Amino acid sequence: LHARAIDYHTLIKWAIIWVVLSPENEVFVINELNPDPRKYVTMQIADEIIDMSGDTHYYLNLIDPLASERQPNAGESTLDAFNRIFREQRNQGRGSGGIWQSWDTKSDIGRDEIKKRLANSLLCGRPFNNLEKLDPDTQDKIYLPTLWVFNECINVRHSLKSWREQQWADRNKLITNDEKGKPEGKNSHFPMCLDGLFKHPAFITSRYSNQLITPRQPIRYFTGARNHGKRQTASPLFQRNYRNHR
Repeated sequence: LHARAIDYHTLIKWAIIWVVLSPENEVFVINELNPDPRKYVTMQIADEIIDMSGDTHYYLNLIDPLASERQPNAGESTLDAFNRIFREQRNQGRGSGGIWQSWDTKSDIGRDEIKKRLANSLLCGRPFNNLEKLDPDTQDKIYLPTLWVFNECINVRHSLKSWREQQWADRNKLITNDEKGKPEGKNSHFPMCLDGLFKHPAFITSRYSNQLITPRQPIRYFTGARNHGKRQTASPLFQRNYRNHR
């Protein structure tokens, strides 16, 4: 299962991730984008997402519910604009389209799933090493759910490392007005994308157990000094294990 998710904002950089869920219940963050809406309009950002997605079909496309608010100068919401642009570009033979929808903002299910998968990744040590045991009754293979991030996804890696629960200097005294257990905001944008995906009922392994996971398409970023025109590629570890896995 291939999926994309966007943490949308009006004045700060968006967090965008490309994700693959394997039949063995391993999630791979394979690409990222961090565009500034003060420098790029919606059409430009959508174009870049289409280019970076190649011809791969993304079955699930989620965006922050704030994107569904109508923009006063545009006459439509960012969500509506995205669906229109992706549909038009697909009809012109560019990209594979995809229907964008708002993600769920309730419950801590997604956050807990991130923690569980990261903990399991530490136990497994490397991708494609998450087979735990066989079901004694059915002899079906049982896999530990894991989460892996490509080395080139620097922002995602940094955000997950820094994304943590608020610390309390004194457990008997409230030292902040923030709700206990709330992640630090500045590091939560990319994790919020994962949170939204893990809350969605379509993001499960069993439904797509027979789907082949295709290799990622060549990637290009916005041109400019910040990336020096570099393209992202899969890490050697992932490439080696991916070939062995297939």
